Amino acid sequence: MPPATARPALFVAALPPRRLRRASPRVPLAARSLPRAVAADPPPKRSPPPVWRRALAIAAFAAQLLRPAPLRALPDASSPPSSASALAATHPRRRSRPAAIAVTPQRPTQQRLRQSLLTRSDHGDDHSHQHAVNDALVLLISTVLIIPLARRFGISPILGFLAAGVALGPNAFALVNDVRTTKALAELGVVFFLFEMGLELSTSKLNSLRADVFGLGTAQFFVTGAIITAAAIAAGITSQAAIVVGAALALSSSAFVLQLLSERGEVGTRYGRAAFGILLFQDLVVVPVLVLIPLLAASGAASAVWRAVGVASIKAVLALAFIIFMGNNALQPVFRFVARARSPEAFIAVILLTVLGTSSLTQMLGLSDTLGAFLAGVMLAETKFRHQVEADIKPFRGLLLGLFFMTVGFSIDLNLAWANLSKVVSLVSGLLAIKASVIAAAGVAFGLSVGSAIRTGLLLSQGGEFAFVIFGLGQKVGVLPPDLSQLLLLVVAISMAVTPLLAAIGRRISTELEKKRGLIGVRMEDADTADARDFVMVAGWGRVGQSVCEMLDAKLVRYMAFDMSPTRVIHARNKGFPVFFGDASRPEVLRAAGVERARAVVVTLDDPEQALRAVQNIRREFEGVKVFCRARDARHQKLLQASGATAIVPELLEASLQLGGAVLLDYGTPMDEVNSLVEEARAENLAELGIADGATASIGSAFKKSVSPQKVEDESEEGEVVEEEDESEEEPILIPQDGDVKSEDVPTVGSAGDVTEDIYEPADQVAVAAEDGTARGKTTAVAEDPESDSVR
Repeated sequence: MPPATARPALFVAALPPRRLRRASPRVPLAARSLPRAVAADPPPKRSPPPVWRRALAIAAFAAQLLRPAPLRALPDASSPPSSASALAATHPRRRSRPAAIAVTPQRPTQQRLRQSLLTRSDHGDDHSHQHAVNDALVLLISTVLIIPLARRFGISPILGFLAAGVALGPNAFALVNDVRTTKALAELGVVFFLFEMGLELSTSKLNSLRADVFGLGTAQFFVTGAIITAAAIAAGITSQAAIVVGAALALSSSAFVLQLLSERGEVGTRYGRAAFGILLFQDLVVVPVLVLIPLLAASGAASAVWRAVGVASIKAVLALAFIIFMGNNALQPVFRFVARARSPEAFIAVILLTVLGTSSLTQMLGLSDTLGAFLAGVMLAETKFRHQVEADIKPFRGLLLGLFFMTVGFSIDLNLAWANLSKVVSLVSGLLAIKASVIAAAGVAFGLSVGSAIRTGLLLSQGGEFAFVIFGLGQKVGVLPPDLSQLLLLVVAISMAVTPLLAAIGRRISTELEKKRGLIGVRMEDADTADARDFVMVAGWGRVGQSVCEMLDAKLVRYMAFDMSPTRVIHARNKGFPVFFGDASRPEVLRAAGVERARAVVVTLDDPEQALRAVQNIRREFEGVKVFCRARDARHQKLLQASGATAIVPELLEASLQLGGAVLLDYGTPMDEVNSLVEEARAENLAELGIADGATASIGSAFKKSVSPQKVEDESEEGEVVEEEDESEEEPILIPQDGDVKSEDVPTVGSAGDVTEDIYEPADQVAVAAEDGTARGKTTAVAEDPESDSVR
């Protein structure tokens, strides 16, 4: 018996020549050329492959032949002989094969081809589609769970979205596959949010913020950027990288700050307006910063760098002027044309086109896409379509903004934070301390009270979403090292995550400062109101006064409220509202508050005698100020009219008319007949009371009834009011009722007959709405004047 080492050779020698070519690669090549000396049983015959596998192999081979490049190059003369050539040389009886057979894919190649064919683009598209569906399901499930749980436990939904982003992102469980696409989609949330904020501002209101934008905003950005740049240079970073770091970290997050202000209804407060002005300036300054970064990477002179920044700034201003001009002349005709089609789908489409189109246009011009969306909102705020636009855009904004907060959580790498814990903690703490201190000091210098300045500083102390763009560009042009860029991105994300906590701390500090100052004896020369011009004074902070101030707050109309209840004043001051303790019926209190600078006074006092005394004192001491008040009954209404009130709302009369109209509508009475009956009943009751119809502004709210705003043309003591024609084609708008006031947040008093009043400003447009407690939850339709600032 031959030795064991010879067995493989003998076995191979027994194979037929055609089977010899398919021998195992482990068999030596020399053994394949042995003669058939030893007889052995032939190997078992293999079953042929299935038909589908043959067809697949043929299709793969045909596809390979159709490719422009061959699968395998033929050996040239200079290359060493292949194993196939050596094998053919040992068998002279075998015929040489054509050249085409030499490139025939062998069995391993066929397997690879079949595998690649099975995972072609169709399967790749299926996998990517399935991943996209899975990502959408994960994000939607997270949103469904986060918001109710956050409301239940009384925390901000932003924290829930951030925690979900950390858990779902690539640094934790990695349940979201396409992070890049998700981040790109989430950026639209900020775009839609800035568009909605623009809808809340008209050009006149934006003009009133110029001191906060160009004064407070300029000081905050340059001082903060200079301090951070100096600290970065002291830490050993190059001057170019330090400038980039300082400019990026001087910016704050518009999405976080404005969302927190909106949740608490504090956009119209003094510190809310200051924060909004600073954020608006930061959006404007992003353009020169993005232009400056590539120039820092070049080796040009400093004069060339500043010249380029100046040219870019001029181009930005011209681009903004062009966009505003085109928007004012093109947007309203386009929206009017689409609205005539009465198609909700077309109207939503033109809204999306406006938002995305203006943001893309500003981005192409080198500006911020959020700035373009904000300008589009401001331009639409001057049109009669703004309420419908806001209602249609809100669902998109809410979902996409929550998605943006999740993507911020994607950027928080807990492993990296843990590995550099001391460094990350020191950088985050230093950033928050520097920005909060600078903004608070600048706020005090520009007229904010100490409490409001501290709240503004803590609210804006985080890094902003534009820091991600700036750091990415700095790393791309070679100014920032990759490890430093990654560390700073983590610092910015963590600072954004602690923003709700900082806002709560600022609110607590402001409350303690108010208590130490003595809230009851608050001085009228408070820094928040001493420089107020063209504001509204509200006498009474009950349910009626809160409703009025809520409407004014929604349109950023400055106001000052007084109340004799210390509890209500403390609650209102804790929320940041300009409410003071004082008797608004006393002339010395009104004079100390600067009522002569007020545009109007709204008297919502519960005591009829006190309300009458307030109207009489205002008319006697300050003749040029308009007075709006409510009347308890017919006698009270006559006394108020005799005292010179500009507009009066009879509570019981309007409540009865609204209630009767609602009942008739429920019985199927046509709307025209209900309106006629209400008008007749109103005229008869006013005639019986001896009150002129024009002296009382009234709006039905239990049923759809439109009344044109009434224009005050005579400011004499008689209070004569001339009503315009009731043939307006303007768009009806909705006035929120007093039931929308959160009674659990601010203690209120008053009866079910409290009314809701609305002051149109500017242009002396007046519309007063009466609301009874029995009609809670209903809406009031009012014809809107195109030149006036309406109420949401």
